Amino acid sequence: MEITKEYIKSKLPTIKSTFSLWFIGTSSYSVLHSVYGRHQLTRQQLKYSSGEYKNKLYANIIDAILAETQISGKDNVFTKKLNISL
Repeated sequence: MEITKEYIKSKLPTIKSTFSLWFIGTSSYSVLHSVYGRHQLTRQQLKYSSGEYKNKLYANIIDAILAETQISGKDNVFTKKLNISL
C-alpha cells in the first residue's frame, strides 16, 4: 500500500501542540519579533496563532511525515513521536 498525504491525514486528523512545538524546534524554525528578535515559537503563541498559520503548519508536518516515510520507511522518527502506525 502506498502512503499518501490523505492516508496520513486520516491517521492523524489533529496534531497536539506539544508535537507541533517539537516539530518547529527540530526544523530550526524561528519567529522574528519586532522588539525581541528571533526566538522559538512558544506554547501561548501557538495557541493564539491564526487558523491560517496552524493549517500551514499542519500541512508542513504532513509533508514532512510523508517525506520521512518515503526515505526511512513506515517506522520513523515521526511515527514513533506521534505513536501511530502507517
